[in-house]
Parts: sequence; C-alpha cells; structure tokens
Amino acid sequence: MYVQFFVRIPHPKFKVLIIDELGYCPFSANGSHLLFQLVSRRYESKSTVVTSNRLVSDWGLILGDSTAATAILDRLLHHCTVLTINGDSYRLLSAKKANLLAKN
Repeated sequence: MYVQFFVRIPHPKFKVLIIDELGYCPFSANGSHLLFQLVSRRYESKSTVVTSNRLVSDWGLILGDSTAATAILDRLLHHCTVLTINGDSYRLLSAKKANLLAKN
C-alpha cells in the first residue's frame, strides 16, 4: 500500500497543515516527491505539524528515497520544536483501564 496525495500545490490559504501518522504506509516515489514539493512551498511561510511513530532515521525507507527524506527533514526541522512522547497511547491506556487487554 502506498500513500497517495490528492493535493494542489501550493496551499496558500491554510496557515497550519497537519500530517498525521507519517510513515504508517510507505510512499511511492511520486508521493515522496509531492511531499517534498508541499513541504518546500510551505517552508518558512506556513506552519506544518507532522506526527509519526517512526524515527527520522527511518524516513529514507518510508519515503523510498533517502535524498528526498533528507531534504524534507532539513526543511521541517530547521525552525521546529520536536516533541517526543514515550509510553502508551491514549487508546492503549483506555483499553488497559477498561480491562480490555489480557494481563501478562
């Protein structure tokens, strides 16, 4: 399964773009290049929030192109604040509280 983008570039009217679960599905070569164009056009002018459960060192594999991954990360990380959240997700915590999970 590959991520498909159905976007028009640029997005001048959106002040904030949220890309959720980046890396959940691998990208096609065309998809990674479209993501680069999107990030590049927003760079230093609009806010972009990206969530992922993958390490940035895995992005070359996810995007199928380590050069594109480096260029995208360069732009995303330049003026950003990285928030790393360790531990269980809220959904997993809720399931544990409701005793929906088998105890080991």
